[in-house]
Amino acid sequence: MFRLNLFRTPGHLRFQYVPQHYDPDKEDLQKRVKAAKSEKQIDMADSKSRIAQSYKSRYQKHRNISRRANRQSNIRILVILMLLVGLTYFLFIQFLPAIETAIE
Repeated sequence: MFRLNLFRTPGHLRFQYVPQHYDPDKEDLQKRVKAAKSEKQIDMADSKSRIAQSYKSRYQKHRNISRRANRQSNIRILVILMLLVGLTYFLFIQFLPAIETAIE
């Protein structure tokens, strides 16, 4: 049942672990190769998946362009706002004493 070993140490455990990582480019290439090989046997499901994949890739490209344009627009608005604040500050510094003397 239970055996006591005084001088023998147990061996190390061995696991059958194979590390994996996700490579989207490789996966995309494999999908396209598989689609090209099965092009001879076109059925409705394959054509639907290819159409969906093409729409997805176009959407992602458009989304990246849209994000870049949005970022540029935000930066432009920030620069204009900073210029307006600076101009307002300059005008207050220049004309505030004249306005105070006119009010008194």
